[in-house]
Amino acid sequence: MPWPTISWDSFVSHGDARHFGVLCLAIAILLGGLFPLYIWLTTLSSRHWQAKQQVINKHLDLTQGRFTEAINQIRAVKSYVSENLERQFFKRQRHSIEQLTRGQSIEWHWYDVARRIGLNVIFAGIYAYVVYQTYSGNYTW
Repeated sequence: MPWPTISWDSFVSHGDARHFGVLCLAIAILLGGLFPLYIWLTTLSSRHWQAKQQVINKHLDLTQGRFTEAINQIRAVKSYVSENLERQFFKRQRHSIEQLTRGQSIEWHWYDVARRIGLNVIFAGIYAYVVYQTYSGNYTW
């Protein structure tokens, strides 16, 4: 069985052309809200992620610089018996980085959930509208 086709001539001849514009407008309004919502939530999540990443980068720069210095001066570090001091410093910095990254990840995932819920609500509205209009007889083959 071939797919039914809809031509503009058959649509206009049934007198439903005035409804077509209204139906398209409703869907266009829902789709028009989709992109601004998605972009706004993405902008918010990026702004917060970048702020946390700057703090993480400061910790990483400090830790990596000190690590490079300690490795390059390993004899001095050993002669002054500061191995434990350096190890404790790295341990504190690593713990701090892990905590910041954990918070950053949780926050980003909450924004992702909000973004996906927003998209799903809009698409569900579009689908519900199309189904309702189909059962009302406004959309037909």
